[in-house]
Amino acid sequence: MIKHLVSIIIPAHNSEETISRAVKSCLTQTYQKIEVIIINNGTTDQTKTKIKKFADPRIKYFEIKQANRSLARNLGIKESSGEFLQFLDADDYLESSALENSIAFLNDYPDYFAVAGSIMRINEFLKTQRTIIPSGFPKQLLDHNLFVINAVLFRNHGVILFDENLSYCEDWLFWADNLLNKKIQIIDEVKGSVCVTGKNTMSNTLLMDIYRVYVRALIHRNHLLKTSTFFLKDLKAILRFLVEIKKIDLPVVEKKKVQYTVKRNLFWAYFFASIIIYLPFMEKIILKRRARRLKRSEYRLNNR
Repeated sequence: MIKHLVSIIIPAHNSEETISRAVKSCLTQTYQKIEVIIINNGTTDQTKTKIKKFADPRIKYFEIKQANRSLARNLGIKESSGEFLQFLDADDYLESSALENSIAFLNDYPDYFAVAGSIMRINEFLKTQRTIIPSGFPKQLLDHNLFVINAVLFRNHGVILFDENLSYCEDWLFWADNLLNKKIQIIDEVKGSVCVTGKNTMSNTLLMDIYRVYVRALIHRNHLLKTSTFFLKDLKAILRFLVEIKKIDLPVVEKKKVQYTVKRNLFWAYFFASIIIYLPFMEKIILKRRARRLKRSEYRLNNR
């Protein structure tokens, strides 16, 4: 690994409208010792043309045929030369000083594995934005995804790769596998922005709900957590899961795998949820509560 070099990894899939902005945000960093690794995965638009317009030797370009974000990021990790890694999605961008302070901290404190900051979440539908500030590490990371993908700069050492079979919440599992039991510094700094455009997975709330429960089960399996730690939250989540998975269009094999994993690794919460779900009107109550929850989330975003 090249000392002090930062490898910025960008998976790009049909990103012709945003990839130039993402790349520019890397090349204009105040910290200039970088390489930008772009993996064009399964693109059918003009993404490649946009990327090739950049004549900068710090850019390393790769192509894979499969539209798989996790596969692309894993290739980026394998091809990286940097001592440090930074992720960025093609529809998002980094603030110009995103790397500088984090690099300085990790150089001064070699016992720390990563530095995480805040991210601005921009909803282009509602014309709103809010700051996502990570807090409560490490316990909160077991309950939900604490870190947005471009919020963390970390050392390129002993990295556990992404699960390439996951299309949703894969970053939560990645952070849990790589950051738990490590020293992480959380700084008061906005490192970049994520943009909700309708073309990214953040807009598919039903699938996200299902895969949050699935990934929670994988984290429990990987880290041998006590099922009682978040029992009530797991119970509520699995009640929604049992209703939603019947309504979602997933291949039969995938649906069975997800259900089996949740049942096996969150057994007691799944057991009680399977009983409660048959109470009169329970399914209707769950659907109404879910609708209200989504409406409240939309209202909060629209009135910030």
